[in-house]
Amino acid sequence: SVAAGLGMTIKVPAVYEKGVLKLYRELELPEHTYVQVEIEVPEHEATSKNALQRLAALATDLGVDDLAEQHDHYLCYAGSTAFRSPDN
Repeated sequence: SVAAGLGMTIKVPAVYEKGVLKLYRELELPEHTYVQVEIEVPEHEATSKNALQRLAALATDLGVDDLAEQHDHYLCYAGSTAFRSPDN
């Protein structure tokens, strides 16, 4: 059993929803086992929620008014210094 050793650390990904941590897999722990939880928010999670807002603001600043319709096209030029027209 995973919980056989004392002082064991188990790392399990989880999502926080409506005030509850939901683990992505079951733990092999006996019922009512006391555990201590340490929360680590991966950097990509902390920044990804703002990515869409930053992209929308950038598109607005650059005068792009068809981002929703042409998002695939603009993604092809993600490495360029400016957005290109879909006609190019």
